[in-house]
Amino acid sequence: MKLSLIHFLSLSSNLSRRQIFEKIKRGHVTVDEKVILDAKKIINSVKNVVRVDGKIIKKKSPVVILFHKPTQVIVSKFDQFGRRTIYDYLPREYRVCDPVGRLDYWSSGLLVITNDGELNYLLSHPKNKVPKVYLVKVAGKLEEKDVRKVLSGVLIDGKIVKFDDLKIISSDGNNSWLEVTISVGHNRVIRKVFDKLYHPVLKLKRIRVGPFKLGGLKPGEFKVLDHTQYSKAVRTLIPNLGN
Repeated sequence: MKLSLIHFLSLSSNLSRRQIFEKIKRGHVTVDEKVILDAKKIINSVKNVVRVDGKIIKKKSPVVILFHKPTQVIVSKFDQFGRRTIYDYLPREYRVCDPVGRLDYWSSGLLVITNDGELNYLLSHPKNKVPKVYLVKVAGKLEEKDVRKVLSGVLIDGKIVKFDDLKIISSDGNNSWLEVTISVGHNRVIRKVFDKLYHPVLKLKRIRVGPFKLGGLKPGEFKVLDHTQYSKAVRTLIPNLGN
């Protein structure tokens, strides 16, 4: 499979992203015995031989897990108060994988969990503007003027926050169901925005993160992607990588 050098090393070494950039910058990384100074250089992870400080780096298999986080579950490997964590639902061998972003204690839905540091970066870094889609139930009837206000920007914690999209799915006068699309990653930002509009969030479920969808997974269920599904997702995020 073709990968960028930074992606390959993020997946196959124990180095942090910053350490990898530093190694490349200092000329400590070679591909087929040639020093490479471009972290974005495309390599063939099967055919090319990559060395860091003279040591061959062997390709590790990526693990990508789609997990339906239930409410009242912590996105952490350990909780000091003894509350359930996402890792209570996963086999022990997946404890080496890290969640992409967070969902708060009372929120549910799709959580991507992976050992692929570069994929984690691509999905979570604000500059990449990867869309996340949520189903949200709020108190009261949301008006079109509220939709326009959210799309034009709301001041939250000293910053203007804009949703990428907001659709009213249904409303019975007492509550409203919404579909919210955002690419910002501020803590509890959806709850804060609707609190400011005096429509507090009653339920919040994430149904998509970039190319990954919750689908039919029930709370507490997870699915491990196969190589084809993983490759397709990576090509969606980085179209020029090829096959």
